[in-house]
Amino acid sequence: MPDNRRELPLAARLGASIDGVQLADGSSYVAIKPSLLAPTSVRATVELEHFPDTHFDVRLRWDSETLGYRVEHLGITTDRGISTSDLHAYSVPTLVRVVASSGVLVELESITGEAGKFTGFEEFLALVDLDAMRTRASTGPADSLWLVAILYAYARTVGLNPNRTVVDLLALPQRTATRWIARARTEGLLD
Repeated sequence: MPDNRRELPLAARLGASIDGVQLADGSSYVAIKPSLLAPTSVRATVELEHFPDTHFDVRLRWDSETLGYRVEHLGITTDRGISTSDLHAYSVPTLVRVVASSGVLVELESITGEAGKFTGFEEFLALVDLDAMRTRASTGPADSLWLVAILYAYARTVGLNPNRTVVDLLALPQRTATRWIARARTEGLLD
């Protein structure tokens, strides 16, 4: 049987591999400000590196109230059985992040000028000059606030701490990141 597992960058950092990521039947995408698309329902089988003989079947559904995903189904399959201590060791938030991150797309228009073209978040980050954004963001150009809004919206969507994500990826002090997030929200770049 061929190994179809993919190691997406976020999944690899979280110690997971994903097999069979797919939009659930009838799923569409929801637009998230400033320029993200998230599937309304996504399903995948996940394997965590610390539990190689255990497979998690995860199905997520978009929740428009929280602007994030809710677990619709979580199944665990293993050949060795599951103990109570195993159940405590599994990280449901990690499973949700891995599956949610696999389907979120970012529009490329502001970077490449190609309207209507989208890419995965990790690929998007590879196209952005984060150092230039860090430098220019202090003076407040729109593209830097746009990036802050993208980082924040993505993190909120996949279940990461949005403020911490902006702080970490842009190497900003917490207070500065909070101010820029508020400014992006004031300028209508965030929901």
